[in-house]
Amino acid sequence: MNASRSSSIFFISAARSSSPIGGLVAMMHRGIRPAARLIPSVRFSSTAVTETGVAVSVVEPPPPPTTTLHDAAKIKPAFNRKVHRIHTSKHMLQDEFLNAGDLTDSARLYDYKRTGEIAASLTNIVERIAFVSPYERPWTAAERTWRRDWHPALVAPRKAWALPAVPAHFDVLNFYKYITKTHVEQGKLDELYKDLHLPTRTFKELTRASLRANLESTAFDSEADRTSALLATLLDDAVLSLVKARPQLAEQRISYKSKSEAFWVRGGFSFLYDHQEFNEVEVTQKIWNNQKYTGDDRRKLGELAFVHRDELAASVRSVKGLEPMMRERFSRVLMNMVYFILLQLDQCSHAEWHSSESTDVFWKLDEGKLKDELYSPRVFNLWPDADPLWQCPGYFTDSAESHQHTVLAVKSLAGLPERITEHWRMRGEEAKETALECATAQAVATAFANLTATAHTQGFTQYNDVDAPLTTQLVLSDGRNFYFAVAQLNTLAINVELKDFPNPRHNSLRIEGPFPLYDEVNDGRFVYERKEGLNEAVLERLLHMVYKIK
Repeated sequence: MNASRSSSIFFISAARSSSPIGGLVAMMHRGIRPAARLIPSVRFSSTAVTETGVAVSVVEPPPPPTTTLHDAAKIKPAFNRKVHRIHTSKHMLQDEFLNAGDLTDSARLYDYKRTGEIAASLTNIVERIAFVSPYERPWTAAERTWRRDWHPALVAPRKAWALPAVPAHFDVLNFYKYITKTHVEQGKLDELYKDLHLPTRTFKELTRASLRANLESTAFDSEADRTSALLATLLDDAVLSLVKARPQLAEQRISYKSKSEAFWVRGGFSFLYDHQEFNEVEVTQKIWNNQKYTGDDRRKLGELAFVHRDELAASVRSVKGLEPMMRERFSRVLMNMVYFILLQLDQCSHAEWHSSESTDVFWKLDEGKLKDELYSPRVFNLWPDADPLWQCPGYFTDSAESHQHTVLAVKSLAGLPERITEHWRMRGEEAKETALECATAQAVATAFANLTATAHTQGFTQYNDVDAPLTTQLVLSDGRNFYFAVAQLNTLAINVELKDFPNPRHNSLRIEGPFPLYDEVNDGRFVYERKEGLNEAVLERLLHMVYKIK
């Protein structure tokens, strides 16, 4: 009791001393921790007196931690607060009374919130895109030459994992769905164009002439150029067939061989730092004294950067974008967000939450299942890209383009059939299933990259999410088989995967196909299903997509 009382009295006198440095030195000399170390442990302490008059120290529990993004982001971490816990707990008190920065995700969320505020304050779109870009330039020769051993180590510049023009692996669909957070449906698009009944006679005659000229031409250096030219010609023929019924088509802007590039960051790759000893069951994360994974932030957050440098055979851009074709589902997603927030605030029961969840088709995206199939991007034949990153939805951001919304994109799949049959050596049903899966994966990548770049030109980023969905139409073909898709961008905030960052919104894509334009060509005549002519379904759907342009 005497020793305890003398320590407490000294602590109070040291705290009230007019010379804080002298008091601190005296405390350290007596083996007592500084006041900065004692204050957190005393803050929640109080003294109670029992009936016998004995003083008993009572420790009050700290207030419950916040669990919502709004409240967790308010906790300003200390200047030395790390995203990862530096040391493991040495005793039970360190687990019982954790710092708010360690107990929640406030350190990462505060950084995310402040980055969003700074990005929103930048009025210049080019500067805003450059600010949120994960690109890091390589070190110059002078920086490498004049570095000394006492200088900080030169961390490898961050690179983005590049998605190829067509899938370079036969099992990439689930990986593409995860890195873009996209829910994919394979089914008919009839309900989206159910009120359109367009004649195809004129378009059919123009398509026959264009096909015949394309197949007989010797002006192409490769089959890829031939396919791109054919798809661009078919788009022109469709526009010419409908220009009298839709005069506003003359006001749209058509680009050929246009660049469509975008970068983004996807969270949820912290498993790349998992470490398991030989003959051990426990898996731990090896963060410290470990190399940063390629494409990740230097803080080793498990947030990889991706880039897709695509080229469209043709694209149609408009001043105003398409109306959301899945507005009802988007509203359901918003209702799910409301239920989720109410659940976090204990204003909603789990039964109500699951009932609302079951009504939404977007929530059917089993992200947990996709995570089980995640591997390093190298497994899916993706390679790092060290070039500067851009947001280019068919035009440069600083070009003052008036037609900013891509309402129809035509993508060539040239090279994919050869890759399936020659490189992967697939035949029969296996080849058909792989072709459909690769075409779907490419539709996800092409649509997401184009819509992401469009959203950035509108001022939205992964730190300032879109406030309304963006929609586009997509046509993919290898010259004979056609795929049609409709994609909708509902969220860009996919770069953070934390329990205190609820974002139930998902992007969506519905695709149908393949539809062969013809089966064979005999003496310049096209045959489909043993009859002379072309597939009416392909022509009608292409006209439907062009007619939707306003």
